[in-house]
Amino acid sequence: MEVVILLAFIGLLLTGGALVLFTRSLADRDWQHVDRMSLFPIQDDAPPESGDAHRNP
Repeated sequence: MEVVILLAFIGLLLTGGALVLFTRSLADRDWQHVDRMSLFPIQDDAPPESGDAHRNP
């Protein structure tokens, strides 16, 4: 019975912490960086360099 109470207490602490962090994130407006990040390219558009620059002597 003591283990069940301990697990319930830890679960409530984790849930409360998650809610606190979620409301803090909403208050700080951390989620708005998604608009800026969506403008970045996924891959580099520059073609790879060719030639002997990457060879070891």
